[in-house]
Amino acid sequence: MRNHKNGFILLLSGFCVFMFFAIYFINSSTPIIVSPKKPVSNSVKTIQEIVDATPDSNREEALKDPAKVIKIDLCTGHYAFQGDDFLLLKEISQYTNLKYLELCRISIHTIPPQISSLKKLEYLHNIDGSLTSIPAPLGSLDNLKYLSLSSNRISTVADSLGDLQNLEELDLSFNPLTDFPQSILKLKKLKKLSILGTQIAVLPDGIKNMAALEELDVRSSSISQTEIDRLSKILPTHIKLIY
Repeated sequence: MRNHKNGFILLLSGFCVFMFFAIYFINSSTPIIVSPKKPVSNSVKTIQEIVDATPDSNREEALKDPAKVIKIDLCTGHYAFQGDDFLLLKEISQYTNLKYLELCRISIHTIPPQISSLKKLEYLHNIDGSLTSIPAPLGSLDNLKYLSLSSNRISTVADSLGDLQNLEELDLSFNPLTDFPQSILKLKKLKKLSILGTQIAVLPDGIKNMAALEELDVRSSSISQTEIDRLSKILPTHIKLIY
């Protein structure tokens, strides 16, 4: 009887030890989402303050271990960022395991080269900003699948945009683009493309060869009805032309 009792105690002790390490491992590997949804009393100036405004019980871990942060959302929440936007983006580059980055109303004209350190980034959303160009470092984000730069001031696009071979959705709507970026034709996995509200008037014939393309939105652009008719004739039937 005593042997059975001792065996049971040993088994229970082993189970408790196992559960302790299992819980520790789960908590230590829990990804952190940074999103300032809690009201902030003062003007935010650093990413640390944004993290502090995140309603997550593990938010302090985002500062202790940046590798756990998988999402930074600065498009929602109650805060007023009044620091240096360029330095803010440089600061964000320390989160090397980041997969989702949402930015709104960032008043910089270009993206810092440090953005290239975000090799795992899959989703980049930057709207209502002041970007005047898509810089070359953006082309090094090999895992990027979704890129939305709507309602900026983009007039030039780096050739390296064509290096985003995993990109599936590209939104360049409401930017003062006048020429269709030829680099887009190199995006072999692109499914959705929006040039809504741009000043682009003509699309290259090469767009018909984009095998993965499923949807092309040209509404409110400078494309004439004559160009619409031409596109309707040359585009394969699997591409939905929205005009």
